Amino acid sequence: MGKKAGFNKNDLNALGFAALLQNIGYVCIPQGILSNLDPEEQNALPEFREHVDFGAQILQRQRDIDARIVKAVLQHHERWDGTGYNQKLKGEDISVFARIIAIAGTYHSLVSKHRNQQPFTPPEAAEYISAYSGELFDPELVQIFMRNVPFYPKGISVKLNTGEIGVVTDSNIGYIGRTQVRVCYGRDNVELKRPYDLDLSKPENQSITITQILDY
Repeated sequence: MGKKAGFNKNDLNALGFAALLQNIGYVCIPQGILSNLDPEEQNALPEFREHVDFGAQILQRQRDIDARIVKAVLQHHERWDGTGYNQKLKGEDISVFARIIAIAGTYHSLVSKHRNQQPFTPPEAAEYISAYSGELFDPELVQIFMRNVPFYPKGISVKLNTGEIGVVTDSNIGYIGRTQVRVCYGRDNVELKRPYDLDLSKPENQSITITQILDY
């Protein structure tokens, strides 16, 4: 996303560090909150919300750290419409690094398995991000996200609604969930002697969908 937003090498390095360090404040949070609660439950607790302040404080004590990294760690739970925490910032008052991390972090959380939540499929998570464009997330950055992130990366195994199993050979970036798949196993789970390629973005294949990711 940073590349597509026009960031230079220095910007990208700072963005990468901010993303890696976004939750460093967790070291100051009681471990029971982290291990026993799902993300939605965590975010409702004032004690958990303090991790952004703790993280910024930890980084501010380090020598020669880019101020943009500290700001991104402090603001990565702020939301476009001002409903985030802890400063209730809105729109472009939020660091652009934090706005990117907000999208990436939400997507990662949605496609991950939690104690009381089955993971969303990548297209479902992308649709969630899109639905909250202009509300929770910067609409311009959402467009960059939707146009450039491969929701089914090349090489992963998937099961189709036909019962067949194959490997994603092309993500078809920009077509949410409509990848190219090399079908290797038939409906009976028997390996095909002649695997064949299926482009789900083609109109004739619109009824075929990916129902399960086998090794995401």
